[in-house]
Amino acid sequence: MNRLTGAQLIYNSLKYYNIRHAFGYSGGAVLPLLNTFYKENNEFDKIDHGDGIKFIKSSNEQCAGHSAEGYTKSINNVIPGVIISTSGPGVTNILTPLQNAFNDGTPLIAITGQVPTNAIGTDAFQECPATDITKSSTKWNYLLNQVDNIPEVMKYAYDISMSPRMGPVHIDAPKDILSEMSNINIYDLHDKLREKKYYFNKEKDSYKIETKINNIIKLLNISKKPILKIGQGCNHSYKLLRKFIELTNIPVTTTIHGLGIVDETHPLSLQMMGMHGSAAANYALQEADLIIAIGTRFDDRTVGNYIKYAPEAVKSGISGKGGFIHVDKSIVQIDKVKKLFKSKINHHNLKTLDDINLQSLCMDSEIFLDKLVDSYDKRVDYYNDYKEWNKRIRILKEDNKFTLSNYKNNKNNKLGENLEIYNITTQMVIDNINKSIDKLQLDRSKIIYTTGVGNHQMFAAQHITWTHPVKMMTSGSLGTMGVGVPYAIGAQLSNPCNKVICIDGDGSFCMTSGDLQTVADLNIPIKICIMNDERQQMVHTWQKLFFNGRFIATDNKNPNFVKLAQSYGIKALKCEDIYSLSRVTKEMLEFSEGPILVEYKVRPDICLPLVSPGKSLSEMILNVEDIDNMSVDKKNVPS
Repeated sequence: MNRLTGAQLIYNSLKYYNIRHAFGYSGGAVLPLLNTFYKENNEFDKIDHGDGIKFIKSSNEQCAGHSAEGYTKSINNVIPGVIISTSGPGVTNILTPLQNAFNDGTPLIAITGQVPTNAIGTDAFQECPATDITKSSTKWNYLLNQVDNIPEVMKYAYDISMSPRMGPVHIDAPKDILSEMSNINIYDLHDKLREKKYYFNKEKDSYKIETKINNIIKLLNISKKPILKIGQGCNHSYKLLRKFIELTNIPVTTTIHGLGIVDETHPLSLQMMGMHGSAAANYALQEADLIIAIGTRFDDRTVGNYIKYAPEAVKSGISGKGGFIHVDKSIVQIDKVKKLFKSKINHHNLKTLDDINLQSLCMDSEIFLDKLVDSYDKRVDYYNDYKEWNKRIRILKEDNKFTLSNYKNNKNNKLGENLEIYNITTQMVIDNINKSIDKLQLDRSKIIYTTGVGNHQMFAAQHITWTHPVKMMTSGSLGTMGVGVPYAIGAQLSNPCNKVICIDGDGSFCMTSGDLQTVADLNIPIKICIMNDERQQMVHTWQKLFFNGRFIATDNKNPNFVKLAQSYGIKALKCEDIYSLSRVTKEMLEFSEGPILVEYKVRPDICLPLVSPGKSLSEMILNVEDIDNMSVDKKNVPS
């Protein structure tokens, strides 16, 4: 059996791990690896009875990285996304997607070319200290130095990217190592990749799990106002979570990455929490005496002012009648949350986390929920329907619905906006898309949404009815503009039977609009909906509210988006008024012959609710009239 080159070892390792698409851009240092993707060179595909890995050329390396993210996000991270780029700028251009994946817990394997080993450190053409650069944006990185080590490196890279908390890894591959012949054949490679060497996240809870489960059930029996706070760590266990909700009658709210884990048509759903989340969810979290957080972090966008967060849960924790439960399969995330809560107990002059009854369980949400449901079913002495609490939840939901327009359509509104030009808002468009899906009887389980970052992102979270998990692909913690179209490309390639709708803002879209080249080249049938208000409206609003209206760098001089799409041969439509809204949206949703772009000309609006910097979740701006009465802690205003 023929021995494999370094490049062939990498290619066949990826294939062994069921990778079917890789995203990237060409370049001299990585050519030996790109050569293995050429069909006529893939002699080993015949041995494996496979179709090989398809290489997707993006318009630049950043777009390739985001497409790789969208690819794995949309299949709930069951395999890592793969980025392949050249040396030098090929490395520096993938830093944003690597950091974005690191922050959101998305598994990626990035493989970059490097100058030959004997040229490293000589300032050779397109040389850069790649592993030094990516070290802080990855879980692990490595510079290849021996061709025969590649199987072990690839196995370790795969295992660590997929271990809790998932994230990106980076392998830097010198050109000579890629071209060098190894002592390994295809069967040797598979044997090495099959070996069970690496185990991650071995940490166990200090007490028996059964004891902790029983303690949780006792707390549920004592507490009067429990709430479930759910994140993307429950995407795979959503059926068990829904069963638990039905058994216990406990209301639930989710993060933006957890949208759809709970069907939002359910009466116990409070939709998304946080800075621009449902006011009902935010009020409920502040009033709850027991918060059960599963598969989520207590990050700043979901808790507001941390010291002011969940005062009733703190009081109930101190009295032993409530508190906090945190379940996560990553010990790193468990420890980070404990560190956050330590600052909280210091503020309250308490001594330990036990004083507020914080209980942490390092385990997968599916295992936790399975044990919790099973134990609950066996407890004949337990019953608490939370009748009064759920009555309060119904009132909160009824009194705090999302609106389709937050500014009045006149020149004298509170923020001085001239809103007479366009009579549709971003919320109206998204609401129309949402309602049109039902009118056309489209299957919501077969529709994936991607977004950029900004007002349109938050409005999409608010106004789409989320009924199934893993349908919202967006940048969370890093807040990366421009991911919408690349995410859509990756999501469509990994889910060819789904409709993929990209809801984008004009600012976000322009950052990666060059990827229309990839969309057109491969005729990828994504649907791109641009909410064009000719500005970065979310930042513009903050400048108005927190910087005395000193506007800078938030107005956009945009191209003609319709003509731009048409120049690539992509079908394009435009909607400028309420009268054509339903017709244009229907045509967009029903178009099936390839990609389509729609420019919706929308008027600027403020995204509400808004938890201002330094404020608690219960101190929201709910309407424009609240703005005159608000005060801002200048120490917490972002720079």
